[in-house]
Amino acid sequence: MKISTAIAYLAVMTIDSNGASLCENGEDACENKGFNQAKCAEVGCCQWEDGQCWYGGDGASSGGGASSGGGALLPDVVGWREGKVLWSDPPSGWDACGKVTTVFGVAVCVTSAAWSSSQSKCDHIAHVFYQLLDNNADNVPDDSAVLSEMVEKGYLLYVPNTEEDNQNNFGNWPGQVGRFQMTGIFETTLNSCDVPTNRGLSATDRTTWPSAIDTENLNCSNERDATVEEILHLITMAAEVVYPTKWASTDSSDAGVASLAANGNCGWGYREDYIDPSSNNCIGQYAYDDVTCKLSCIVVEGIYWASVSYIGGLYTKQRTEGIKNEWLMATPDASMEIQPSGVSNAVSLETGSPALYKLVSDTTSEGHKWLPAIMPDGRYKGDGNIPTLDGSKSNGGAGDNTSKNPPAESTATSQQSTFLASILVLIPLLS
Repeated sequence: MKISTAIAYLAVMTIDSNGASLCENGEDACENKGFNQAKCAEVGCCQWEDGQCWYGGDGASSGGGASSGGGALLPDVVGWREGKVLWSDPPSGWDACGKVTTVFGVAVCVTSAAWSSSQSKCDHIAHVFYQLLDNNADNVPDDSAVLSEMVEKGYLLYVPNTEEDNQNNFGNWPGQVGRFQMTGIFETTLNSCDVPTNRGLSATDRTTWPSAIDTENLNCSNERDATVEEILHLITMAAEVVYPTKWASTDSSDAGVASLAANGNCGWGYREDYIDPSSNNCIGQYAYDDVTCKLSCIVVEGIYWASVSYIGGLYTKQRTEGIKNEWLMATPDASMEIQPSGVSNAVSLETGSPALYKLVSDTTSEGHKWLPAIMPDGRYKGDGNIPTLDGSKSNGGAGDNTSKNPPAESTATSQQSTFLASILVLIPLLS
């Protein structure tokens, strides 16, 4: 990617630290800036009142911070029934949305243009969200603490149709929205070859994966699906709040230390010392030539790359060639054929970063249950009961999972993306 798809995350995650520095200027940080309600909430010392953004003192509100948001955003919206996503007309104040739904209580807003463009892609995005929160499809979210953070702090998944549609609608939602992530219809591709089952392989038998790494003549799309990436970023935001020692987007968390170590001496775009790791002119497997992607972005992207590599979501010739200037550990296990070929820095995740491999391959321990063990295919297999806000089944199901025994497999649909639209709106807040 020329520009990181995690920029929306980066902007949200850094707004508090930038907000803190902005807030040293008091009223100048908030007032007469032309902020709408959502943008006002993103600066830690600002508050929205009487239709304007005002300085409210340090910590007044923080749309991107750990304590952001004002409770469940759409508590009356039922999101799932009889094996299908339910969509509703938005309540008052949700002007950005043509339709809304909830995924285990987490709000999803799709614009009118997105809904008109492709209802099947809107459904796919919701299904992937369900699959990432309930990866073994037993109708019970895998990590109740992470889910509670998302619901109670007002996390939002926002789905515009195009970049222009994003600019026209971004932020037109209630002020209690906390952290948010965008994934666009414009970046969505169904039946992506990124998904092992779409390549005709097992989702769980890893020994099958090397048999279909060349997807040129397979019955799946070689277009990339960013839906998994963008939604995983949103869940990662919650995980870093709940388990900061492991997942915080800092240089001292377990994920941060491991992600930075994977860079070797290949440098970063924001430091202006980036070297393409596939050029064999540096020693490292992870680097970004993106001046906007700083520490928090680097850590979040590292978590994404490692997790999706582990579940086989990058292990094709076509995908590894496309990402080799950023990531060279798309081969999951040491026993597998290394891709891309002919690149000396390319190694398996297991060999190249034992620390990242250990972090993301554990999907059942405390602090790790939110991670997927199976690459989402866009077909959630929850039963006909409605997953409720507290993570229980409507017929009285139990709480947290302690294991992830996968459901029966199916070949399904997937999506694609390269998420740019949020940059246009959020980067001015970072400067």
